Amino acid sequence: MKILVINDRQNENKLGREIIEKTIKTFQTKKIEFKSYNLALDDLHYCIGCFSCWLKTPGMCVFDDLGRKICEDFIKSDVVLYVGPIKYGCYSPVIKRSLDRQIPNILPFFEEVNGEMHHSPRYDKYPELVALGYSEDVSSEEEETFSSLVTANGINLQKNGAKAYVCKNDADIDEYISDFEVYLKEREVR
Repeated sequence: MKILVINDRQNENKLGREIIEKTIKTFQTKKIEFKSYNLALDDLHYCIGCFSCWLKTPGMCVFDDLGRKICEDFIKSDVVLYVGPIKYGCYSPVIKRSLDRQIPNILPFFEEVNGEMHHSPRYDKYPELVALGYSEDVSSEEEETFSSLVTANGINLQKNGAKAYVCKNDADIDEYISDFEVYLKEREVR
């Protein structure tokens, strides 16, 4: 199993650092193959919506930066884990920019999924999407918004949904690690 970790280091706080440290330690202890990107906004150009990744250079963004490598690693992974602070129930700007840059991995055509229109897949296989948002003062409404957003992004990235975790404190981190280990174990059997 290959896991891609995309972490927002620009907005990371003590809680975020602890999440990443414990996650990486778990992967190392369990001998899980992983690759990690610790991103700041300056690491990725924002998507300008030019659609060149669909029309001129299919499957490849016109910006030759870390985003290209992340797109490639994304498709080669079994699970992608996004880790960043929750901002008003949404992803941090760094995580949002990273997700926006995944558009080369889908096609410009549409198909109906669960009664909604979504982009068609470019590839036969896509990774499972997991997002871990953290904040010490996130409200229940923000948690619900975050979870819904993660599920919608999972569908957009060719999955029936996705897994969302929210951590507010050290106890939540331990619970996430335990649950995520079970989540990964279930995917090994498939």
